[in-house]
Amino acid sequence: MMNRVRLSFALILITIFVAGCTPSPKVPPRTAIPAQDSIVALLRAAEESPPIRAAELRVEAARRLVDQGRHEDAVAALDQVDTRSLPPSLAFEVSRLRASSSLERQDGSRALQYLDWAQLPPSMDPAQAVELAELRADAYEQQDDPLSALRELIISSQLEIDHSTRLYLHERIWRELTQLNPNLLDSAVRDQRNGYHEQGWFELAQTMASRRDHTGQMEALEQWQILWQGHPAAIEPPQLLTGMQPSPSMALLPTPAQHGGRIGLLLPFSGQLSQAATNISEGFITAMQTQGTGFPQPHLLMLDSAQISTPEQLFAVAQQQQLNLIIGPLDRSFVNAIAQQPFHPVPVLALNQADPGPSMPYQLDLSSEQEAIEVAERAFRDGHRSILIITPSAAWGDRLERTFTRHFESLGGRVAGSLRADTSANLSGQISSLVATDPRQQSSIALRIRQGEKIEPEERRRQDVDAILLAASPQDARQIQPMLAYHYAGDIPIYATSHLYDGQPDRTRDTDLNNIQFTDLPWRIREPSPTHQAMRAARTSLYDDLGKLYALGADAYTLFPYLQQLASTPGSYIEGETGRLSLDQQNRIVRTLPWAIFRNGIPQPLDY
Repeated sequence: MMNRVRLSFALILITIFVAGCTPSPKVPPRTAIPAQDSIVALLRAAEESPPIRAAELRVEAARRLVDQGRHEDAVAALDQVDTRSLPPSLAFEVSRLRASSSLERQDGSRALQYLDWAQLPPSMDPAQAVELAELRADAYEQQDDPLSALRELIISSQLEIDHSTRLYLHERIWRELTQLNPNLLDSAVRDQRNGYHEQGWFELAQTMASRRDHTGQMEALEQWQILWQGHPAAIEPPQLLTGMQPSPSMALLPTPAQHGGRIGLLLPFSGQLSQAATNISEGFITAMQTQGTGFPQPHLLMLDSAQISTPEQLFAVAQQQQLNLIIGPLDRSFVNAIAQQPFHPVPVLALNQADPGPSMPYQLDLSSEQEAIEVAERAFRDGHRSILIITPSAAWGDRLERTFTRHFESLGGRVAGSLRADTSANLSGQISSLVATDPRQQSSIALRIRQGEKIEPEERRRQDVDAILLAASPQDARQIQPMLAYHYAGDIPIYATSHLYDGQPDRTRDTDLNNIQFTDLPWRIREPSPTHQAMRAARTSLYDDLGKLYALGADAYTLFPYLQQLASTPGSYIEGETGRLSLDQQNRIVRTLPWAIFRNGIPQPLDY
């Protein structure tokens, strides 16, 4: 398991001698042995040579065997070498070759035998000690002992090594810590054998694992820094933790400089979508005014996407205006064109989804497909495995029906039936066809009724489903829910997208929606944020489709300083107006939405 640190060290460290050691011949370079000499000849010559020269010859033979992929033979060639009688640099090379060859054969136990500190020279160059410690860590990982591997890395990071090597070790330590099982991490924190350095690293990892949202992490991190201000992780923090260039500051949230800079808002300020552009920009500016206290305000440049319509034009303007970030465009075809560019001279936070391309921009969007995925996952998580799907008889309903089906089936569930509901036609007949029992069961029930038997209501509808996924407008849903009850399917749980709710609670009107669970933006079903309160004081239409764009604009401001941190800290998120926001591998902002349920005609919040 060679890495770039080991490779660089291996080229230079075998010629280093520890001060005070008796001078001895250096390990010969590969060219010291004539090319025509075979591996067999090298080993034969070693049999007839003094111990140090014999070790040099065996090292050269082992190197050639490694080049041929014969790792077991390489180890065998070195097994007769007693490293305790060798100069430190030669002993280091023997141990390195033995251990790395064993690791290549997935024999971590044997590698640890060769890396036993008792068998190694008492005085080694710190860089050599670091390389062997890394090999020991690799061996422990092969034996599924990540804590021992971490202890090796933490100890080696305390040696007198250069800044770049120490920072590299800090990166690896943090990467290993973030992959620890939570129970194992808790056990490590409580281990009384920990030294100062180990305890600090373990507590830092536990602190960050306990709070995934950036705001909570910032608070917890500040507390850790107060207690551990002299710890190496505080002085030289890993870049994987900060998401920034290494510096003495460990702040996970953006610094004031990250809030500043020059930002271009690329929106359709003229044309049919001008109102959408206005709402997004007002949401952005209001968030900047309510959230930006204490930070430099970015300089905004409004760019009209009706005038700047190609990536080439956009990036030319960005370079001319010295922009640090572009937010927009809104048009999906324009976003796709940007994704097809091989290089972006300026980061882009697009406000629509992009198809896969060579250079994906960041993407924040309000697509209903994300909601459909949320609904499918919620139903499956609640234990439902066979569902019915009801969507409107329209193109957007067809898209959601496909998303419902594809995602629920990918989870392992079954779609038992679907309905493209047309409420302008015979809705009762449509619902009956969807939920009725098959004809043979209907005949059996009719016979039992004629014979005077009592038929339970649930027997009058199909028994192979346990949930319904619904995408419908409030007007349609107020007809669909009672019709399901009429056809004896009123006891089937319903999970719905945000289309169900128009954002205005009305106890009388929405009693027909009782017991339906639905997902929606925090903007509409959570307590209003300061940004929301400021918008509500100046605007009335905050909750309809155009009103949601205020929330989109606000989240564009909330997100832009955090994009790099979200990319570098898997599993992290921030709380926004459009959902709990995280970043996937395609640079798309994933919006995890809160839930609510109608009780007495009023939405009541549920957990995520």
